[in-house]
Amino acid sequence: MKLFSRRFFLGILSQFALLAPLASCKSNYNSDTAIEVKEGKETFAFAIVSDRTGGGPETGIFSSALNSINEMQPSFVISVGDLIEGHVDSAEHCSQEWDEIFKITDKLEMPFYFTPGNHDIGNDITRKYFDRNLGKRYQHFIYNDTLFIFLSNAEKSLSGNMDWYGEIDEKQMFWLEQTIRENVGVRWTFIIMHKPIFFIPGDKNVPNDDWIKFRKTLGPKNNFTLLAGHIHSYYKLQVDGLDCYSLSATGGRRLGGPEERYFQHFMWIVMTKNGPRITNIKVNGIYGDDPVTPPKKRGV
Repeated sequence: MKLFSRRFFLGILSQFALLAPLASCKSNYNSDTAIEVKEGKETFAFAIVSDRTGGGPETGIFSSALNSINEMQPSFVISVGDLIEGHVDSAEHCSQEWDEIFKITDKLEMPFYFTPGNHDIGNDITRKYFDRNLGKRYQHFIYNDTLFIFLSNAEKSLSGNMDWYGEIDEKQMFWLEQTIRENVGVRWTFIIMHKPIFFIPGDKNVPNDDWIKFRKTLGPKNNFTLLAGHIHSYYKLQVDGLDCYSLSATGGRRLGGPEERYFQHFMWIVMTKNGPRITNIKVNGIYGDDPVTPPKKRGV
């Protein structure tokens, strides 16, 4: 009954998001119907959070980041995945981990969307739980003439460098091509994934086979921004004419990459008439209108 309730709640919520995506609401994701919102706003802002888990226990950093995001009031929040630890031995244990993260994200005052990371769908138990209770692993929506595509490329633990950039199967690649073709007139497209398909450790000039197919699928235009996580190291790369970002972490621990590329942050993106403006904000770097604890009143 508990699983049904979760599924029912998310289904109702996704339909609610179709009508009122800016309303204060709980975590939502994976509507069976693509969301399209037209508010006539050329400029809007949204936040991206990176890996909450991986490398050790999470210590409240993710929750602190969401507090700051609430202060800034974006239109919505997106996660690049790895929300739970995922080292589970039962569906009940998996449910407990998702309940834990939803208790944290429920305090957001705006919609929350995410793509699954390897910790979220890294084994049969977590994959089955995700599919049964959280819906589609890949989806899209349109917000003010801006297309948001969520890909799922973290299902498998792959050998060598392939585990850095993941794998997109043929069915999903076909869906991606179809989605882009059906929305070719949008002003900009953000593609969100967990593993950075564009990133090649050691030699960034040698693309992997999946990237070659992926870039061809996007077509000749360059009005795309790619966003990923997974490696807990921050990179901004321009690959085949596209701006590609690998975020560091929002709670996850350092995984051995260069020290200067690891920090706790979230990304702030303002979509303008000329394209996206991107800023990175370190966790605990935002304060409300009264950041100083008032001194205790002295007795008279």
